[in-house]
Amino acid sequence: FFFFFFLFFFFFFFFFFFFFFFFFFFFFFFFFFFFFFFFFFFFFFFFFFFFFF
Repeated sequence: FFFFFFLFFFFFFFFFFFFFFFFFFFFFFFFFFFFFFFFFFFFFFFFFFFFFF
């Protein structure tokens, strides 16, 4: 009984850790991409603004 409980706990922990890691990685990648896009857009806009005026 205890052994099965331990196994269940271990698998649950492993699954949770894996899910958390995957979610974190995905979120980080998405955030990085979004930030890069935003920065590029801002830079382009700024450059255009300076170029025209």
